[in-house]
Amino acid sequence: MAVPHAFSTLVPVNDVAPPKRSMHSAVVYQKKIFVFGGEADGRLLADLWEYDFDRNIWDCVAIAGPQPACRSSHTAVVYRSHMYLFGGYGAKGALNDLYAYNFETRTWRQIVAQQPASEVPTPRRRHSAIVFEDQMYIFGGDDTSAGTSRLNDTYTFNFAMVFHKVVKSKAYFKRYQVQFRRRREGMTDYRARRRLVQQDKNKYNTPKYRLVVRMTNRDVICQIVYSRIVGDFVLCSAYSHELPRFGLPCGLTNYAACYATGLLLARRVLKNLHLDDKYPGVANVTGEISEVEAVEDGPRPFKAFLDIGLFRTTTGARIFAAMKGAADGGLNVPHNEKRLVGYKPKKGDQEAKFNPAILREHIFGVHVAKYMKKRAADKAESDKIHFAKYAAAKIDADKLEKLIKSVHEKIRANPDAKDTRPRKEKEAERKAKFGAMKAKFPRKAALTLLERKNRFRQKLAAILAKAAAQSE
Repeated sequence: MAVPHAFSTLVPVNDVAPPKRSMHSAVVYQKKIFVFGGEADGRLLADLWEYDFDRNIWDCVAIAGPQPACRSSHTAVVYRSHMYLFGGYGAKGALNDLYAYNFETRTWRQIVAQQPASEVPTPRRRHSAIVFEDQMYIFGGDDTSAGTSRLNDTYTFNFAMVFHKVVKSKAYFKRYQVQFRRRREGMTDYRARRRLVQQDKNKYNTPKYRLVVRMTNRDVICQIVYSRIVGDFVLCSAYSHELPRFGLPCGLTNYAACYATGLLLARRVLKNLHLDDKYPGVANVTGEISEVEAVEDGPRPFKAFLDIGLFRTTTGARIFAAMKGAADGGLNVPHNEKRLVGYKPKKGDQEAKFNPAILREHIFGVHVAKYMKKRAADKAESDKIHFAKYAAAKIDADKLEKLIKSVHEKIRANPDAKDTRPRKEKEAERKAKFGAMKAKFPRKAALTLLERKNRFRQKLAAILAKAAAQSE
């Protein structure tokens, strides 16, 4: 039992102890004492010993790799899982080097401060060092470079600056502004949106229209949108899932379908604005780039700027097929040929070139027909999966171009969104064609008061009759 306020000698179990020494350092880490260096009989030491409190034994730590030079009168402190050794007196005089010992890996490494030599502590011995929060404080000591002179300067060493570079300071976080929700979710490019939405001041409250094109796995969405302070408003819209009404039952997301959807939107919005007769667009599609010219005795063409959202602007992308369809449909959409199919940019000595014939093939689905023929010649088993819907609709490669041309003609003939007849008239036609539709969960008609009373009398009579039969 330990006696309070009294010293006692510690006897290790293994009868092993570090050699006699002075001016060494000692630190504590996880129930162990670590002793480094010192002086013994005029000889400097660089060995490291550890004492285990639980086992009551001393052990010399074997170090693999480089380690600090022999020294005495140095300091050692512990920060997290490292012991930091600074300064002391070596074979050539006072030192100002800094070493870190990793307790987990049992290795040493020298730390070199990335700053001018004038800001690093001068060589010293017999100084003191402590750790407070994330910094080591060094005070005083002896400077032996010009005789022995006492020091009273103080230095701080930030451990975080060694392992982590602090880029954003406290002042940055105090002024940090949270970004808009749709920017945080990665759904809106506000830099592009600002340029698309801002209107010239001399145009007052005139809307600035955008041709918004979005694509999903099964649908193509084209809209004419304008912005107000309260939000966006959709003037007109068209979808590729409407194309079956015009005779295109499948392939609703390919290049030809995107073009047809853009054409449908253009003809629909111009008809709603009574401009379809003045701006018929391009009826004979050749793939050439053409601009809509304003008529002399009428309103200017409807102008809209392409808005592709977060889609990548790669040459040949389907999203530009919708733009081409809207431009050929009579809308004034500023564009050029550099992102359409058939354009080859300048490469070396070869000049940039645009082939409208390739674009026309994609508009009418000729590239799809060629692929269908190729797979039919190869007799691939996967054709049953690739072109199953085409086969079900009885569309072969030779009829595809003619089919898409007929779709364009029907769109130009009547681009209305849906049947404008009254609901009762459409319901009567449906019943005559398909018969009355049975409800999935039919409801019984509500009973009147007399019917409910009569039902109660019947139930009561049945209960009484059953009781009488059981009593007999």
